[in-house]
Amino acid sequence: LGEIRKKSNRFGRMEQYVHGNLDNALHILHRLQNKNETERIGNLFEDFIPENTEPENKNTVNDKTEIDNETESGVALNDVTDKITEVLSSLKEIKFKSPAIVKEIEKYSKLKEQIEKDAQSFNSKELKEVFDKSEKIIQTQKRKDSEYRTQTKPEIKKGVLKYLFFKSDEVLNTSLQNSSSISKEQIDAFRDTNYDGTLNNYGKHYQFANFIDGKWMHDFYYAEGNIYAKLEQLEKDFADKYAVGGTEDQYDKQMNLLLSVVPIPKSLDDISISPNHEFVHKFALGQVEKEKYNPNSKLVETVIVDYNLAEKFKDFVGDLSSDAFAGSSAWEVKSFVDNETVTGSDKERNALVRERRKAAANDLFQKFIREELSDELRERFVKEFNRNFNSIYVPDYSKFPLFSKIYQNFKGKELRLTEVQKAGIGRLTTKGVGLLAHEVGFGKTLSGILSMHEAMERGNAKRPLIVVPNDSILKQWIETIFETVPKAKLNVLGNLGKDYDLSKFDNRDGEITIVTYEGFNNIGFSENITQDLAAKFSYISESELRSVNSISERDFQIELEKERELEGKMKRGKIHDWEDFGFDHLTFDEVHNANHIVGKVRIEDRRFASDFRSQNQQTSKLGINTWMASQYIQDKYNGRNVTLLSATPFTNKPLEYYSILSLIANKRLEESGYFNVNNFFETFMEADTDMEIDAIGDVKFKANVRRFKNNSLFQQLLSEFIDIKGEDDNPELIRPTKINKEYKIEQNDLTQEQYDLLKENFEETQKGAILTHILNARLIAISPYLSPYYDGELPSVKEFIENSPKLIDTMNLIRQNRNDIPDAGQIIYSELAVSEFPKIKEYLVIEVGYKPEEVGVITGATSKPNRLKIQDDFNSGKIKIIIGSEAIQEGMNLQENTTDLYMLSLPYNFTTLRQVEGRAWRQGNKFENVRINFMLTNDSIDVFMLQKLQSKQARYLEAMKKGANVLDISDISTQELKTSIITDPETRANIEIELLKKKKKNKKNKH
Repeated sequence: LGEIRKKSNRFGRMEQYVHGNLDNALHILHRLQNKNETERIGNLFEDFIPENTEPENKNTVNDKTEIDNETESGVALNDVTDKITEVLSSLKEIKFKSPAIVKEIEKYSKLKEQIEKDAQSFNSKELKEVFDKSEKIIQTQKRKDSEYRTQTKPEIKKGVLKYLFFKSDEVLNTSLQNSSSISKEQIDAFRDTNYDGTLNNYGKHYQFANFIDGKWMHDFYYAEGNIYAKLEQLEKDFADKYAVGGTEDQYDKQMNLLLSVVPIPKSLDDISISPNHEFVHKFALGQVEKEKYNPNSKLVETVIVDYNLAEKFKDFVGDLSSDAFAGSSAWEVKSFVDNETVTGSDKERNALVRERRKAAANDLFQKFIREELSDELRERFVKEFNRNFNSIYVPDYSKFPLFSKIYQNFKGKELRLTEVQKAGIGRLTTKGVGLLAHEVGFGKTLSGILSMHEAMERGNAKRPLIVVPNDSILKQWIETIFETVPKAKLNVLGNLGKDYDLSKFDNRDGEITIVTYEGFNNIGFSENITQDLAAKFSYISESELRSVNSISERDFQIELEKERELEGKMKRGKIHDWEDFGFDHLTFDEVHNANHIVGKVRIEDRRFASDFRSQNQQTSKLGINTWMASQYIQDKYNGRNVTLLSATPFTNKPLEYYSILSLIANKRLEESGYFNVNNFFETFMEADTDMEIDAIGDVKFKANVRRFKNNSLFQQLLSEFIDIKGEDDNPELIRPTKINKEYKIEQNDLTQEQYDLLKENFEETQKGAILTHILNARLIAISPYLSPYYDGELPSVKEFIENSPKLIDTMNLIRQNRNDIPDAGQIIYSELAVSEFPKIKEYLVIEVGYKPEEVGVITGATSKPNRLKIQDDFNSGKIKIIIGSEAIQEGMNLQENTTDLYMLSLPYNFTTLRQVEGRAWRQGNKFENVRINFMLTNDSIDVFMLQKLQSKQARYLEAMKKGANVLDISDISTQELKTSIITDPETRANIEIELLKKKKKNKKNKH
């Protein structure tokens, strides 16, 4: 029922586990249960040939027909074999072969072989049947369907793949929405500019022309990206300043343009770098004489060696007294600079040594740079650091003109692009790759579609692919395409499952193809492409790439049950080949679902020490497949034609940042030396070695990334490819006012009793005790009946709600809001206690007064079509209440009539909280205010979690706004949660005693 994956167990050994999706699991069980009743759908071919093709025994000679040149029925044997050959030719010509077609080819090949070997074993009736069924297949293949289903409404019909949309509306030039500051001369120059920035007819547009590396480039493209690299190229190009045509002062014109956009240099005080960083090791200082031991002569000899800043620092350290190392030593600091691992059998002592030598080395290096280097060398250090890490300029992309044609109106109102949307489209058109990380409700879908449309209108893309999470979001994209793109030709391939017969399908120029994640994962790459990509990029392994191009047994079973077209086992392999479609442009929606690409910080040399060696995440098939598609398209189309969309592309996990950049910024990562993932981490991340209590109560040491350093430079790297826009960036956005309301609800006696029992039964030595304790504490905060220690009578629905303080207060608020605003839409959210949602619904119906059809429930078990129906009914007012789990976090528009969102439980990360809030608090809500009601049980884990979420979000947003150099990115830690919920003095004392023992032992090891 799931996909077999691997993870390390608590002993560090890899073990298998099953990772699945509830929808798919239920689908398989349902299909198995109803296998005999399920009608075969979407198969062009009946079972033309019996499975048993062996001749039956005949009792009489008369039943056997003598086969010569012609049978009794008048069908010539040659005609039969020719017809089979024609069938095989017809089937083999099908580009997209479903498993059923593959099976038919096998059947007819076998049949042809049998007839050629032993024609006498077939009677005339059997041959006639073969002939007739062969003819039926041939005629079916010859019969041409109408090219497109013409639609005047964005409606999708089952079994129809190709659509041509017509909307009764005026078509206008997008250029009417260009910035008023763009002159006609600038627009003309842009119109004469190629996708890569090359300016045609540069003589006519000389004022915007710049000579670089043998070609002429438009100002806008010239003055963006790595400015230091362009300044260096300028000196090479104009070594003879009079050899290049153009204006008389061409060199000065280009120099002034570049100097006007070069990033403000970072001073020494703004630079944070460790002495073990690759930059320090590569900071060359010429050659020096050094005394080295020669193992051959067994003598110490004077030799000339290359010298760098790391070696100079080690020489400086070697001359210091022992007092300077704060518990460490010169030997430890030097081994840190050389990235040598700490060895020894005592892991706790090793962790202490790693931490103390890093602290001493970093502290001494800062003093060394400031006090020991000459002014000249210090100035060079700052200059080269800026050249390497502070070189990127991002222009105002809203000043980039658009040339495509769009409809005048969008859903009955005039279509006006916001400045944020224009900048996003301009960025994607200029660079050709990028991620629009716009706040929920900013209209990313429209921006993504118009970026793709602009690329098609300019001839930069002919066969674009759009990938969306599910059928619900697919429908939204189709509606937006219908509303904006004139005469759009659309291939709707969905999940590429049983309802999508591709036997007559071909992907043509000018057509937009849209698939869901499931369909996208059914498209794979050839062995050659897989090997080629694995060879180019060192941060990802070939085995990870191979895994996405094979079909697991689970996927095979799902496909088999859906189509019921095959018997036996299908060979491992992708269902469809990427190259057959000819896609040349990729738009990927909600890309945070695909940000698990780079699995770990790969360090091949086991002797190489790194704080980040333990950083890892489980890679996903979707992530790897997205990466392969992105690299393939960029490789074919000059590093362009990839658009990514997500309001929250990453949480606070560093490998997610790197994974997203690997999709669209490989060239920059390579130029900066970040293909070595450890260099990326050493430049921008800070890790602390923490003593932690694990899930079974053991105290262990673990390196955790806590902060970003050089954060402003990190944001500069991100901003070159990622358009991060928040609420303050879009004054045109019309959203309701968000009102956060915190209800701190007192515990009743039953709740207090269950918390007491939870604390009494806590055994910190039991396996998984801490994590189980946290989960149970969160459940009791919702209802005391969810406690594992409740052993009373099973409560009625009325008792369950009314004896649960949080639930009854929520019901009372809903009742009051219904009385005040009868048409109000209200959402109840919880990621826990999903099995109790039916009780909440029943109470709303019986006690609050809603009709059963006015309350919808959305969980992981809710089918995709049903989710879409509930969404539409909620927005239209038919449904008044939605009770939702994590299934509503993304891709669901529930804002049109919503006044209140009730949070019964809280996530661990504030980005998830923003996604949930975004279901109601977004553009298109008819109410002026939306209340986010945090239902918090007093003296429980609730209050603590909300405080942590809010403080982390506030610090994060403030640091982002101010461009702070250090940025806290940590999650709510399990350690903090333990502190908040373990209130028993004896238990807490035992934990503190264990920590003190460890610290005392480590102090003994210091010297």
